[in-house]
Amino acid sequence: MSLARNPNYPGRFTGNLEHVELLLSDLDPVANLEMYERDRLDVIDITELEAGRARQRYAGEYRRVPQLVTVYLQFDASRPPFDDVRVR
Repeated sequence: MSLARNPNYPGRFTGNLEHVELLLSDLDPVANLEMYERDRLDVIDITELEAGRARQRYAGEYRRVPQLVTVYLQFDASRPPFDDVRVR
């Protein structure tokens, strides 16, 4: 996904980014960390196990940022047993 600064933004632009490329990776956390190590990614989502490795190896670069996440389960209510309203 490519993001570009909006030239029609009416406010003052105080940043220095004109363009950002986002790679929405569905790779596993180990692969994400390997891509970071090859300078292919700048920001990654990794497990606690990989985070420990990253914290040690990249102490000067490592930043942990809180995330707002929604996790849900979806059930197909047209198939058993969830097609029975008494089960739902």
